[in-house]
Amino acid sequence: MNYSRLVAVTSLILWTLSPAWATSPDKATQESQKSMMKELAEVSKAVKQMTEILIKVDPAALKADIRKYETALTPPEKYRLALSLAFREKQIELAPTDNKAIVLMPNERKILNEASHDADRTLAKVQELEKKLTPSDINNITSDNPNSFYREIGRFERHSPPACDFKAYTQMRKKVPFQALFKGGFESSIYIQASEGLYFRSYDQKINQLLKADSRFVSYRALADTFYDVPTPDTSPITGRSMEEVKAAEQKQIDRITKEWGANGIPVDQVRKAAFSFGQQSSECLSRFDPRFFDEYKMELTLIRGHHLLRKIRDYYLQKKSMPDDLRNLAVHSSTDPLFQSDEDGWYGTYVAELVHDKVRLLAYGPEKSAKEPPILIGELPLTK
Repeated sequence: MNYSRLVAVTSLILWTLSPAWATSPDKATQESQKSMMKELAEVSKAVKQMTEILIKVDPAALKADIRKYETALTPPEKYRLALSLAFREKQIELAPTDNKAIVLMPNERKILNEASHDADRTLAKVQELEKKLTPSDINNITSDNPNSFYREIGRFERHSPPACDFKAYTQMRKKVPFQALFKGGFESSIYIQASEGLYFRSYDQKINQLLKADSRFVSYRALADTFYDVPTPDTSPITGRSMEEVKAAEQKQIDRITKEWGANGIPVDQVRKAAFSFGQQSSECLSRFDPRFFDEYKMELTLIRGHHLLRKIRDYYLQKKSMPDDLRNLAVHSSTDPLFQSDEDGWYGTYVAELVHDKVRLLAYGPEKSAKEPPILIGELPLTK
């Protein structure tokens, strides 16, 4: 655990502990927040289960695709095989024990590395291209989606790399109060990506046409036959999901967020505007999906709740001359309770309170309680008035 980062995060929330924060979200917000976080937990669980399945690479299928890549005659076929092989190489790297049965000949290993580098080079070229697209280009590419976020900001960021590191999160928090994130802002990137995802195939087709017709993009023209080639049948080379399945999943996210934000007082016809407003304040953290954002958000939520809980524990001890038997009893179910009616940390774990000499100390264990990772120190308060 990096304690210097904890200190920096704590400095972000000092203003949050002022009386202005005493009014927490209403019950509807509470339910939607808890529902969303639990859904994210379920998604994480599903992804983990899927990863455990995908992480075991079929040796025979891998060798067959290596041979196909070596003999592929068309750029689209070669690229799709490169993408698939790059994915499987990453799975082998992440879980060497699970894939110890895979034994590749030197030439097979060479071809696998070549395919992986091919996929990486292609993505780097795509990111380079996207930076060169003008607002006029973007308007043309998103013509089927006049409400595109990319249109609004004048940048096409579909494949921009994740950028919500701690520095970006800190900068974002200088603009966006934590309460605004808690009441729904933390979902803005999900909404924006889902709303754009409904049109990704249309975007690919428009970029394909642009690359073939516009002399400005001669050096990127090969992408029209690889990355922006729209395959038939229209399925992912990795997941095998059809575009219709992808669109249905994206629409489900949009409908869920629209419903929950509506319960928080945002009119249905204003949800898109609200999400875009968040995204414009920090495209790195609030318009692109980046797991690091949720890590930082959960850490800050843990610290904010923890500081309030620590004060309640101290006040309880001064009154009762003993520690509370159950910290959950301190989470008063009130619309003005700054603990958000919860005694759980950002990862739905429980806090741990300790008496240390004449002080009370509060700890949290983060996403996984492990002997390898020291607990998160929320803080200490003296047991005196």
